Amino acid sequence: MHNLQIKIGIAGYGERGKIFTRRLRELDILKNIYKLIGVYDIDQKKRQELYENCPYLNFYENLEKMLNDVDAIIDATSTEAHFRTTSAALKFGKHVLVEKPPALNLKEHEELENLAKKNDLVCFVGYTELFNPAVQYILKLDPKDFKSVRTMRFGPKPVHRKSDQGIIVDLISHDIQNLNTWTKETPEIIFVEEHEEEGFLRLKYKNFRASLHGLRIEGSEYRDRTLELYAKNKKYIVDYALQNIKLIEPPDGGPLDPKLFPQLKWAHQIKLSENIENTIRLERKEPLEALLIEFAKSIKSGKNSENIPTISNTKETTKIIENAKNMIKNR
Repeated sequence: MHNLQIKIGIAGYGERGKIFTRRLRELDILKNIYKLIGVYDIDQKKRQELYENCPYLNFYENLEKMLNDVDAIIDATSTEAHFRTTSAALKFGKHVLVEKPPALNLKEHEELENLAKKNDLVCFVGYTELFNPAVQYILKLDPKDFKSVRTMRFGPKPVHRKSDQGIIVDLISHDIQNLNTWTKETPEIIFVEEHEEEGFLRLKYKNFRASLHGLRIEGSEYRDRTLELYAKNKKYIVDYALQNIKLIEPPDGGPLDPKLFPQLKWAHQIKLSENIENTIRLERKEPLEALLIEFAKSIKSGKNSENIPTISNTKETTKIIENAKNMIKNR
């Protein structure tokens, strides 16, 4: 398979399944790597929709039939169906890229991990944000240099997609995986709270504490996906959407003796309080495209690059989510 296209199928033709289908059809680099065979979905209404958009693709009513025709699948089914679909594919000897979360609990996650290892298969989890150039930049920084981290994910409530597992799974899980990958640590949960469309999670890592916040408001047109990292004399603000980083540092002139500050005129105080802000500009890349390229590399080489969201490397995130949910349930 080293020089051949990977025959791939998509399980689930909902919002995410359609995105994967478009990318595999439209991006030349992916068309050279993959041959999209077809789509599996239990909803027969999706058959006509697929034929209108992609008349040459196969529509499968039976997952096993699609598995017979492919080398790998993308599991874009509903969250509740991830474990069932992915485990079936792994047992069938197929590589899998499964949307997050791969399972609803740690036990199921570990079962998927064991199936992938037993059958020598690649199993990636769709934590796409790890392939954002801005996140790739942060992963190269030393976590020991930072004292505090804050994240915010704010946007409209999905209209066509039913949020079935809550804010922590849908939004905050990305930030948990990013921080776990960066620190190579399993944090302690300090605080957790989750409502219908808002969630908070406080985590304690070795060198810093992280405050993770997710919020959705129906009808909102505003979006915010940011990460703030505080070091002793600098602050990084990551904009996930724009894929850039703002570096904020103290004003020139070195530290001021606190005793002298009250003696200064107000205008001078303001001047000394104006931090220096620079933008770190990065080459923009589509994270989903990068994820699919890495998935193919791992299938063909049998090796994983550093910081890749394999089923093994994402286990601690599932553990944290499960523990957070249990903490809320047991209050």
